[in-house]
Amino acid sequence: MIYQEPVTARWHDTDATLTVRPSQLLVYMQEMAFCHLNSVGRNLDTLRFEEGLAFILTRLTLKFYRPIRPAERIVAQTWVSEGRGMNFPRYFRLEKEDGSTAAEGASAWVLINLNNHLPVRASDFEYGFAPEEPLPFTTPRRFTVPSDMIEVGQRRIVYSDIDYNGHMNNTRYPDMICDYLPADAIARIHTMHLEFAREAKLGAILRVLRGERISDEGDTVYLVQTIDEQGEICLAAEVWVKGEGES
Repeated sequence: MIYQEPVTARWHDTDATLTVRPSQLLVYMQEMAFCHLNSVGRNLDTLRFEEGLAFILTRLTLKFYRPIRPAERIVAQTWVSEGRGMNFPRYFRLEKEDGSTAAEGASAWVLINLNNHLPVRASDFEYGFAPEEPLPFTTPRRFTVPSDMIEVGQRRIVYSDIDYNGHMNNTRYPDMICDYLPADAIARIHTMHLEFAREAKLGAILRVLRGERISDEGDTVYLVQTIDEQGEICLAAEVWVKGEGES
């Protein structure tokens, strides 16, 4: 079952170029996941407070094809595919009124039993709707780490970052990554791969490291890592940026 709803892009969802920001695109996508579950009476609050379960995002790939502008009406879609082991895949698509695709997302989740903090097997959980075919891309399990990683800043986790799990909400990360990229690169981002390794809790101060390389296709690929006070990686991300002049 593919679930979809119309969404109107708001002016304050956009950046200085009047393009909807990456984090806000992810918000549109994940709100559809909430609505999808809610359509069968099993939203995230019901799962948490009545069933003692919580979905935790582990990996995410976002692909950006066409910009979305203020007041544009789009259709946001989401669906799941068959899970395996402890992996719960979910997919997203944002379509423009002319039927073209503006952005897509592929994500991997684990479902945690909050009573014993153990993961639930996909075969032991029933959504209440049928799975569909996956998108033809996934998040890579390993990133190529450049040898010239440098610290580009520090980021404190504050009230506006956290959700009811008490740590930074995953929809905040794409914009945080953009904060530490060259300003002229952001409009040319076409792919983001994110791997969530550890929670970033309220009050934590993360070191932000960045490196870069040139891909075989001529794209600039930035690797961004956030490191907590214990020296552990919280987030690793690969950001692929088209060369200047590429359409």
